[in-house]
Amino acid sequence: MEERVMAKRYASAIFELGIELNKTEEVLKDLQTIVAVDKQVPFLVKAFSDERISLSKRISALENISTLLKIGSETLNTLKVLISKGRLKLLNLIVKDLILRISKRKELAITRVHVADAAFVKDICAKLESAVGKALHIDVRCESTVDESLIGGFVAWLGNIRYDASIKGRLERMREEFYGNSR
Repeated sequence: MEERVMAKRYASAIFELGIELNKTEEVLKDLQTIVAVDKQVPFLVKAFSDERISLSKRISALENISTLLKIGSETLNTLKVLISKGRLKLLNLIVKDLILRISKRKELAITRVHVADAAFVKDICAKLESAVGKALHIDVRCESTVDESLIGGFVAWLGNIRYDASIKGRLERMREEFYGNSR
């Protein structure tokens, strides 16, 4: 398997775990510290990857270095997995991908919403911002437009994803079902 693909998979797993534990920034900082130390002491990653040295000795050395560098337990466990799977050489690529994932996560998502009744704009936007934000772990802001042709409900877009919860949309789907089944 290509190294970039493997690095992206590890970065994705590390990112998801970081979100779950609310420690993405901390883990990234720790991994960047290891990368910086490796640049100063180029044989570090090579030594941890050298299979002529027993895994237990490599892990023990990692634990000692992690204590000196004040590396968090989540990062230490991540590094142990990378060493035991022979993937520590991917660390630079993993860190690069992790930086991209974290920066994308910080971005603000804009949700466009068309609402049938102006009286419900604030309520619908607040609920969408909260639900989508929690589900995707991002900040969400709502841009709303009143569209009385919807009859009731709303239509929301997040990027190219469309969610139609309008009465007009429901009637159109019912018409398609009815005419599609009877012809």
